Amino acid sequence: MPDITAPDSICYYSESTGLGFSNATDDLAVYFDSNIGKSTGYAVSIIKVEADSKICNAAGVMTSFAGLLRNIGYAGALHHPV
Repeated sequence: MPDITAPDSICYYSESTGLGFSNATDDLAVYFDSNIGKSTGYAVSIIKVEADSKICNAAGVMTSFAGLLRNIGYAGALHHPV
């Protein structure tokens, strides 16, 4: 278990199987039918592990992650209505 994460991290949990899974295409196929662009109906939870703001707001930290993160699809911090 990590002591800290940066930037925010997410993981996926299947409500029907009780198992975690990744966002890899093969893992998602059970939950999302890419042929029709719709959910298969299985409930999924997305769990966010928020990074400590002191890390994300420290000078240069997010910049150092930026190139790598863009290449793997990270578009920025998740914003949830309170």
